[in-house]
Amino acid sequence: VCSPGTFSATSARDECQPCAAGKYQAGGGMTSCKACGLGSFQNGTGQTMCYKCEHGSYSAAPQASTCTLCARGSYGNTTGALGCYACQEGTYQDSTGQSSCLQCEWPQFAPST
Repeated sequence: VCSPGTFSATSARDECQPCAAGKYQAGGGMTSCKACGLGSFQNGTGQTMCYKCEHGSYSAAPQASTCTLCARGSYGNTTGALGCYACQEGTYQDSTGQSSCLQCEWPQFAPST
């Protein structure tokens, strides 16, 4: 029987294969691996779980092996996000992977995007 993090399309134990990056298998003796869900990732092979994307990043596709950093002008303030939010009028963010936007100082102004 294959151990957690591996699978076999047959019942032969010597044919167990590790789950690929972006997939996992928590149980033993399984014939396939499960894809990481939206907002999560797994960058290793032979793993038993996926991880939620951290603040400032997201995963909008299943079976992700990495999370994408929020772009400049946007932010992500939750874990397991499917996308990022645009900075509101009067705020800005000039770095990637951030969890909030910064307030513009007078007399600077940032138009909404």
